[in-house]
Amino acid sequence: MTTDNAGISIKNVTAIANGIKDVYVALTGDECALTDIRVLL
Repeated sequence: MTTDNAGISIKNVTAIANGIKDVYVALTGDECALTDIRVLL
């Protein structure tokens, strides 16, 4: 995931081991706006 805000860029990479069939994700926050989220398999 990558986000850009006020000139600051943050990138998060999560490696998932082979053989994992299910991945559960929770996005939380009091003032959180999420757009253009993509999952690449």
